[in-house]
Amino acid sequence: MNGSLKRKKRVQPSMPSKRSKLHTSPESERDQDLMFEAEHGKCYQKAKQALHTAIPDNLQGREKETDAVKSFLTKHISCKHPGCLYISGAPGSGKTAVVAKTVDSFKNNKDCHIIYINCMSVRNSVAIYDNILSLLGNSKSSMTAKESRSRIEEYLTSSTLAVVLVLDEMDSLDSRNQDVLYTMFEWPALPNSSLILIGIANSLDLTDRTLPRLQTRPNFRPQILNFPPYSKDEMIEVITKRLSEIEGDSIFEAKAVQFCAAKVAAMAGDVRMALDICRRAVETVEAEVRHQRIAAPQGIASTNFHSTLLKRVGVQQIQQIVNEVYGSRMKTTGSCKDDPKLTIPVQQELAICTLLLMLRKGKNKEISLGKFHESYCQICPKHGIKIIDQSEFYSLCALIEANGLSH
Repeated sequence: MNGSLKRKKRVQPSMPSKRSKLHTSPESERDQDLMFEAEHGKCYQKAKQALHTAIPDNLQGREKETDAVKSFLTKHISCKHPGCLYISGAPGSGKTAVVAKTVDSFKNNKDCHIIYINCMSVRNSVAIYDNILSLLGNSKSSMTAKESRSRIEEYLTSSTLAVVLVLDEMDSLDSRNQDVLYTMFEWPALPNSSLILIGIANSLDLTDRTLPRLQTRPNFRPQILNFPPYSKDEMIEVITKRLSEIEGDSIFEAKAVQFCAAKVAAMAGDVRMALDICRRAVETVEAEVRHQRIAAPQGIASTNFHSTLLKRVGVQQIQQIVNEVYGSRMKTTGSCKDDPKLTIPVQQELAICTLLLMLRKGKNKEISLGKFHESYCQICPKHGIKIIDQSEFYSLCALIEANGLSH
């Protein structure tokens, strides 16, 4: 009996230790998952940050255009010689980025006063005069548009500094008689004018089609600089350069980047669209990895988490985003209305419906892109659709027009 008791005492210490249980407990597995997620999940976050659409330090593929803008400003500021540069190009072709970056390099120049206005923020075309006057430090309340315009002209013809006025989205100042646009383009030709005007818009023929009077007076005719759409190779260079800033292995397969660039180059040549597609593709892969980890049985999730997390963005994810946001069957030649079988992405369909609603309810048939996007943002939540930002919205509008669905 005593021998039997001794055997029981010997058996008890040989049972699995509490320490070994702790290593396989659910709490320990969750701790390991969190550790791996914190350590390796940063690669997705860094990739998304690298694929931002903000203005980068270096603008790949736009060196020629940057030199042209810089040369124009240097020449006119140094001589205090008035002039006008009209910059055109499709959405996402780098117009705003190049001008903003180049103009910013002159901000410490004591020979000029720089004013930058996005015309989308102006409530109506004549209100631009108040905006300019305010930025010149000469604003007074209760002034008519005519009085504001006269005061600006007095300033421009008496200033000892060159006044650099950048008007982004200039075509939104389009009015019935084009008086405002004509006035802007004529300011540099005023006697003793100090104005250096840079206008930015999408339309290549704005000065010819909308402002034909400028062509009859050579001294009012602006210098033209057109930005071509980004090519496939240029977009590959932009995306690759952004991703090269991330340490460690690339989270993109080379074929995925090439596929994205080819798709966007065929649709619009909008580099912002390409970056947005890549960024959304990263989010898709990140969500897939997270779902796989959560769905995996306990004990397997922690073991495989590291290898699963390093899943790379492939062609499949790029194609998925292109289909969801921009449509799977968009074409650059022909039009959707020529083929009733072609489908329209939900975002573009909603944009078209918003436009039709505005035209039906509004008395004014001239709608600025700023107001268009504002109305779109009000309608999206009512239908449970995610709102896209202004730059992406403009790209969608360009695609709609390219496919013959609006003009």
